[in-house]
Amino acid sequence: MGERVVARPNSKFQFSDVCRHTDDSRIISADYRLSFPAHFLFLPSAENATLVIIDALPSVDVISDFRLWENPIRPPPLEPAFVIREVGDKGMGMFATRPIARGEPIICERPTLVLHDRLSVHKDQHHAFYESALAGLSPDAQTAISTLRNAHPETPELSRIRGIIYTNCLAVYFPHDTSRAFSALCGQLCRANHSCAPNAHYSPVVDTFECKLSAMRAIAEGEEITMAYANVAASTAERRECLLERYKFECHCTACDLPEPQATESDRRRTTIGASLGRINDGGVQESVSIARVKDLIKLAEEEGMVEEAWVLSMAGMRYAQRHNDRAEELGMELQKMNFMRMLEGNDADEFGAFAKRKGLSAEELMKIFEVVGREDGACRSK
Repeated sequence: MGERVVARPNSKFQFSDVCRHTDDSRIISADYRLSFPAHFLFLPSAENATLVIIDALPSVDVISDFRLWENPIRPPPLEPAFVIREVGDKGMGMFATRPIARGEPIICERPTLVLHDRLSVHKDQHHAFYESALAGLSPDAQTAISTLRNAHPETPELSRIRGIIYTNCLAVYFPHDTSRAFSALCGQLCRANHSCAPNAHYSPVVDTFECKLSAMRAIAEGEEITMAYANVAASTAERRECLLERYKFECHCTACDLPEPQATESDRRRTTIGASLGRINDGGVQESVSIARVKDLIKLAEEEGMVEEAWVLSMAGMRYAQRHNDRAEELGMELQKMNFMRMLEGNDADEFGAFAKRKGLSAEELMKIFEVVGREDGACRSK
């Protein structure tokens, strides 16, 4: 059994008495009493850790050997596109410091804390476990995580740090196994607040293990940058109920505070899209759904600013056209799919660049074509 772990003198958090060193200085056993305890992997080094990954030992052993940790994290731009500041009752928020174009990456950030949700934690460690996870991080990294919003009251079973994770976590995936989702916290990206008509979209970048926020539509200087925390293909009442239960706030975004009769019509469009998405399986559509119906649904999604849903529908329409050997419709749907995709994942997304290359274009040239041919007017936008 390894030695007991002691945090650095200036640490805001301390390791639990049950934590132990392992043969790898970057890996700490969370609880020597358990047969299969969780382990903390501190990266890039134990001395200057800006990231902690929490999982079972076999998993962190594999992850610790990834070559991507040897690559330097991309530096932030000299002039960031946003600033974090207070925003009334919502606490902190992210605001554009300049105009941001559709498809432009807003931030690409490596997470600070990552954990798998199914971990063994002893009943006397509900609080100490998560403090131990932060204890090995640098002071700046500790502050970035510990100052995020916690929507959940502290209890003997739920610590403040666990509440912060539950309130702010994003889904991430490691390159060796994209079927296994982890929860992640980012010091800056997690400051973006919710809207049911968001202007930005979160996507994990698997190859570099980063979290990315991209503009789904043009964002004006001074405008708050938002993303969706909940299923937007639901009624206002359903969305509000979900957000109140999970995040402890009642949503008053532009989509939720629509006057009548717009509110009723918006609910009709969103629930229609939601029901249709439920009938789509693996990117395809049932034979009873025509290509004309798919186009109608995409139009509804555009009217509601639902870019991700429009992307799913266009992908389904493309596969429907493939099954029916309709090359013209297939090409049209493929173009729509790629346009929606670049709004979700950014103009610099690998798939968008590869598609442009297949057409003999650069990503920048294809982006300009999409804008010039009128997709700017017909693309998803918030209310």
